Amino acid sequence: MNDIAFRFVDTNSAEYSAERALRVEVLRKPIGLPAGTEEFPFEGESLHLVAMHGTEVVGCLLFHPEGVTGRMFQIAVASGLQKTGIGRRLVETMLGCLKSDGFEEVYGHARHHAVDFFRRLGFDTYGEPFEEIGIEHRLIRISLKDWRK
Repeated sequence: MNDIAFRFVDTNSAEYSAERALRVEVLRKPIGLPAGTEEFPFEGESLHLVAMHGTEVVGCLLFHPEGVTGRMFQIAVASGLQKTGIGRRLVETMLGCLKSDGFEEVYGHARHHAVDFFRRLGFDTYGEPFEEIGIEHRLIRISLKDWRK
C-alpha cells in the first residue's frame, strides 16, 4: 500500500486514542486482555509512530528511549492490512529515525509468532524464551551502527 503515511504523534494528539484502540483490537483482544491493559507507565515518554491511511490509524509502533538504546514495543497493524508491508515499513521508519538521532541499539520482546518477522529485518534473538502476558516471547535486538534499510 503506497498511500500509507507515517508520522509521529504524542499522547495529546487526536490519533492517540485511535492508536490505543488499534492496540487493543490487534494485541489485547485476541489473547483475552481487556481495554485498559494496553497503556504502559512510560508511554508518555515514548515515541509513537503511526501509519495513516487517510485519517485512519492502521498501524503503530512505540519506542521508549533509554540512553543510546531503547525498547521497541506495541507494534500493531490493522487485521485486514497485515502482510502488506506496513509493519516492515513502521519498523524501518523508526529504525532510520533512531539511527539519525544517534541511537545505537534497539531491543524488544517479540511474541513467538513474530520472531521470524524481526529476523528478516535484521534483529537477533538472545536469551531463552520466556512467558509474558500468557504468551511465549523472545528477546530481540538490533545494532543500528551498521544497519541500513
